Amino acid sequence: MSFKNRLSSAIDLLEKCIWNTSISNEKDAKNSGTECIKVLNSTRIESLTSEQKWQLAAVSNFILEKFQNKQFKLTATEKMLWICSKLVYSPTKMEYYFPIITFNDKLTSSQFSPIIQEDNLRLPANTQATFNNLVFEDWSTNGIHDLCQDLVDNCSFVSAMLSLAKVDASYFLTLVHPNYNNEFYTTSLYFNGTIRRVNVKNSFPQVSDRARNLTVKSISNANLHWPAIIEKAYLRVLGGDYDTSGSNLALDVFMLNKNWIPEVLPIKYDTTQLTKLAPLFQLKKVLLGLGTGKMSEALSKKLGLISQHDYVIEDIKDKISLRNTWASETSSREFLITMEDLTFFSYLYINWDISRMFRYMSNTIRVFRTPQIKQIHHLPQYSLCNPNSVSEEMWILLECHIPSPEFNVTSEIYETDVGEQVMMPNQYNCAFKNTSNSRVTLLKFNMLPKANYTMVLHFSQTVNVSMHLYNNISSQFNFKKAQPKCPLRFSESSSWSTHQIEDGVEGARGGGNWSMPTYIYNPQFDLVVETDTQVDLALYSEHGIYVNIDVFHSDSFDTGSSIRLFDPSKLIFQDKYSHECQVQTLLLSSGTYKVVISNYQNTAGNYFFHVFANSNISVKQIIPSLGIFLRRSVLQWNQSNRIKVYF
Repeated sequence: MSFKNRLSSAIDLLEKCIWNTSISNEKDAKNSGTECIKVLNSTRIESLTSEQKWQLAAVSNFILEKFQNKQFKLTATEKMLWICSKLVYSPTKMEYYFPIITFNDKLTSSQFSPIIQEDNLRLPANTQATFNNLVFEDWSTNGIHDLCQDLVDNCSFVSAMLSLAKVDASYFLTLVHPNYNNEFYTTSLYFNGTIRRVNVKNSFPQVSDRARNLTVKSISNANLHWPAIIEKAYLRVLGGDYDTSGSNLALDVFMLNKNWIPEVLPIKYDTTQLTKLAPLFQLKKVLLGLGTGKMSEALSKKLGLISQHDYVIEDIKDKISLRNTWASETSSREFLITMEDLTFFSYLYINWDISRMFRYMSNTIRVFRTPQIKQIHHLPQYSLCNPNSVSEEMWILLECHIPSPEFNVTSEIYETDVGEQVMMPNQYNCAFKNTSNSRVTLLKFNMLPKANYTMVLHFSQTVNVSMHLYNNISSQFNFKKAQPKCPLRFSESSSWSTHQIEDGVEGARGGGNWSMPTYIYNPQFDLVVETDTQVDLALYSEHGIYVNIDVFHSDSFDTGSSIRLFDPSKLIFQDKYSHECQVQTLLLSSGTYKVVISNYQNTAGNYFFHVFANSNISVKQIIPSLGIFLRRSVLQWNQSNRIKVYF
């Protein structure tokens, strides 16, 4: 075995070791790690060149540094990045795309192409082709500005390559290893929170008609084949192979180069957006493109535009110069439109050069699961605080992982006191709100001087999301989980049940509002305060249920006894019933109190009850009965004025 293949095999085993470590499969992790070390130790050092010795030392030193107590050391973020390497497209299709391992400044795992088994990829419907090797001899960038598509519906990818090629065409060569004719290649693409290694085989589809093609081509350089390697890796990651439904230009630019973060704006007859961006476009601070929506065949033919197609913006002057990736002739590839023609397009694609805008970037990965009861306190919340005396703009990029389900994400930013957890929607002023169904969503928000905010996220489906935070505040500015303003002292998750007056109180868990005689059957609690303190009471219910919290003055000798009637003279406060949730903030003196939680209509349903306080307090649920022994009897009146009751 050659040294190159030996090192590739060792790196492949190292990836399996780290993967198994991330999913806590210690047995397989240990076996893969041991095999990796054996492969490295079996290398005859005296037969190596100085370059090969340097590579062996870099990989070996990395392993020695990361392995502690025979286990691979991973941070929480690294663990999540590796867990998200597993992509499940269907019950029968699953792939692993591992993060690129950096051994040192000059050596990474992307520089090694392992031997892989690869089935022929899926082709577009009604397409016949054979998979053959391509000869990659021309590794120049001559003709890369003339790339076009044909039988594969991936206009967004080809447009993304054309867009990036205007900035630095040679950049693409850094994504592919090796840069010479070979049987296997490794491509570096950015998705699911990091740059990942996508291995492909030199096997590409070719149709019998030489005038048509299933791979990206250059119309000015017939020998420029290597862009097809990046295209194949991209198509594999999306999961549709050559039968892809595509993506969009902005997302694909981001996938090819993480420094150009995407933003997709609906045009909606607003042509001023592009006018404002034109100066930045001329300075190459932004890359731009346009996308059409679904159009009828008649309208498409009349306008000369393709339905649901992406176009690269080549230049902006008096008119806008567009590039069509689906044209095979130079004369029809570029055309001009006016600003008024923008109304026929649905989307404006923007990619921002983030390196020229923000000094700091931090990211984290979260698994967002839809809560059973979607109250705001169940949703993920993050504290964002501006420590400076000037306004600071921050950008947040939410990247849903591939393969992504159909979902909506609602992002809200509230102006809070110290970045604390938001307990109910109308508790604070909502300064920002955005709803999106895109796989990648860019949020822009300006924080006022010395201001504190809480961001609330709600995803309609369970998804893995990478959250990227861009700012000019500091490298320590990051997402921090929002905490309650006061520590949690008591929590109960239970349910109300419907009770009538003849049901008695034994085991009662519901009774409706204070005007009903069954009110005393509602859940009751003893609240004992030792020192004066702030107490927050929070009650949440299922959708559509109106709830309320009543707090009564009580005597210490009544501890453990439930109230027998609604006495408004002992109420500390009285509030109206609230839809689905109610939060009360009280300043309570030392003493004993009774707390009753109820819903207005005496209906059955689930609830969550939380008590927060700055100081230690005692909260105990009152057992709903009159004594240790309770026998329930039904007495018939029968027009009698005397009844015997046995105790």
